[in-house]
Amino acid sequence: MDLGVATLEETHMKSPLWGAPLLLAAAALTAPAASMIGIDPPSNVIVYAGGLEWVYAAPCAPNGCGTITLHHGFRLPTSSEWTSSFSNLSAMYTQFTTPGRKCASPYFSDQYDHCDFGDFQRGYVYNSPFAPDDAHRFHAASETFLVRGEGGGEIPEPASYLLTAIGLSAVALIRRRRVRAL
Repeated sequence: MDLGVATLEETHMKSPLWGAPLLLAAAALTAPAASMIGIDPPSNVIVYAGGLEWVYAAPCAPNGCGTITLHHGFRLPTSSEWTSSFSNLSAMYTQFTTPGRKCASPYFSDQYDHCDFGDFQRGYVYNSPFAPDDAHRFHAASETFLVRGEGGGEIPEPASYLLTAIGLSAVALIRRRRVRAL
């Protein structure tokens, strides 16, 4: 007497061959996109300004709504790097939108693969001296930019000159003593 119950082996023997491709297609459509975090961003999402490479890394502040992963030498910019690279947020916005929008969020953000250019334009930029005030500068949804490189616009401190002069004097003194000893 057949009760309508089948073993696993019986079910596989009776099911049509087209079932497997449909299951594979459904799995592929529901699988999450592959993460690009840790991959060096391509040059078409990098802005070159002030001798530095800048990327629009996330639509949120670090730890504001997700994690921003630093890699390939990218780091948060200093105040002097902001001011030596751009004259204001409007000039920076132009660099990141002309020609085309440059967004590197998929390479740094664990939650987002887009950039909020509207927030950027309204001055919500994390830790930027160009933000209108601290509410814009440190808001959880402030846009995050990262920088890589040495810059070149830095002016050495007087102490650096003093240390260099002392080092060169010591080398000259040692050399002079060696010449006299011969």
